[in-house]
Amino acid sequence: MSDLPPILLLLDLSALLVGKPREWQEFTRLGKGYVPQSVYEEIQALRNVGVERSHEQTAKEFCRFFADSDWQLTGAGAVHPLLQPSDGQNISKRARLMQAVAECAYGFARNSPGRLVVLISNDQSLLNRIQSLGVANLSGVPVSAVLIWSRSGRRPPIVAQHLQAMRSTTVTVSGVITPRRVQTDALAPTRTPSQPVKQPQPRLRAVQPLYDRPSLLHQITSGISALVALTIALSIAWYVVQPRSFNQFLRARNLPSLPEIPSQN
Repeated sequence: MSDLPPILLLLDLSALLVGKPREWQEFTRLGKGYVPQSVYEEIQALRNVGVERSHEQTAKEFCRFFADSDWQLTGAGAVHPLLQPSDGQNISKRARLMQAVAECAYGFARNSPGRLVVLISNDQSLLNRIQSLGVANLSGVPVSAVLIWSRSGRRPPIVAQHLQAMRSTTVTVSGVITPRRVQTDALAPTRTPSQPVKQPQPRLRAVQPLYDRPSLLHQITSGISALVALTIALSIAWYVVQPRSFNQFLRARNLPSLPEIPSQN
């Protein structure tokens, strides 16, 4: 169904060593393929002659397949109390790799909200540890179940259960399920009730009128009035002292002349 969450496939070493290129290609029909960084480094080591000769050919085939595919490496990882070994316990190389894969699957799911991470492994104890975490968008299945899924289209029951549960919910980065209508952005930081949301207060800026600093309009008007008064006074003085010259000035500009003031004897 189109509204089902996308699926991300994460393969561990036990799944890769029993597979073939044709099967890895089939997996891509189910979802995008990912390999933990620690698993890929182990695969690279198995390519060397003399080291686990029985797996050497498979390791070489996978490295060629990986280089030509759209599969990706992931270095994701997160610590969980249920994934930690007991204090003082000396664990083997295989156990350390299994723990690294488990932490990678847990961290990968935390970093992929809204998508279902399916760990493919033939290590049943690893699958049990993954299921015991109770992460909403993290599941695990063996290789045989994935092959049936890819060839028949029938999802493993545990995968179908997770997908159906996620249809109407959104998985946050902490693995907690919240209703989709409430969670609008799965990657948005959450806020506890004790932290009230503070709305930013708009900064009001007082707008001062253009001609109000200080009495700019009054100053301009006074200046113009003084200039006009000075012009009129000079014109009158000119007219009184030299009426003929003043009238010549007016006639040169097509203005009516003024009657000349008779001279007083």
